[in-house]
Amino acid sequence: MDWEVGDRFGAIFNADGQQTERYENKDFPESATIRFRVCLGHWDTKLITAGTGSGRVSNLT
Repeated sequence: MDWEVGDRFGAIFNADGQQTERYENKDFPESATIRFRVCLGHWDTKLITAGTGSGRVSNLT
């Protein structure tokens, strides 16, 4: 998954494979919009494969 909040952005990778979950504790500012999408990527390089991202979803923190 990749995410962005204002000018901050990043990615969270789950190396445990399909149908598993990953918990990450991130600290985002209050009343900010976070945008995220699910993507395919490579755990070893921490790079997202171009063109594999879903549509972006937004939520208010």
